[in-house]
Amino acid sequence: MFKSDDLVQLRSELNEIDDKLFTLFIKRYKLCKQIGEIKKSLNIPIYQPQIYNEKLNKIIEKDNCHADAYNQLGEIYARYLANNKAAEQYLLKAVQCDPTNSAALENLGVFYGMQGRSLDALNYFKQAYKLNPKSKNIMQNIGFAYKNLGMMDSANYYLQKAQQ
Repeated sequence: MFKSDDLVQLRSELNEIDDKLFTLFIKRYKLCKQIGEIKKSLNIPIYQPQIYNEKLNKIIEKDNCHADAYNQLGEIYARYLANNKAAEQYLLKAVQCDPTNSAALENLGVFYGMQGRSLDALNYFKQAYKLNPKSKNIMQNIGFAYKNLGMMDSANYYLQKAQQ
């Protein structure tokens, strides 16, 4: 049986960890800012997807079903590395790891929409919409998917709903 002292002790430990994390985040921010200034002066692109990719893969090494990391890798491979096969695999893995991750579902829908697979896109957008029915972005994506399928009444419904 738990006691209120247990809660106090755990909260205290959590607060100590938070303090250490905040200190590290501040230090990291300052280092990132310095790196950005150096990159700018050397004409090196600020965002380098391969570095971000390495960090995400380290997360996956520690947690092989980290949906957010797979989702981010999917975006990197689709947007920056032009590797659609890898992008699709990462996005599908994100959804497999967490079928309630509306961002991964939406990104998979966007990916399929860009591939001209409007029906697949619509399927994933609708799954994301069930989880996040107030998202205007998802409503708009559903509208565009319907439009691409030639279903103008449904397209107009969701596009108008997104504007409200």
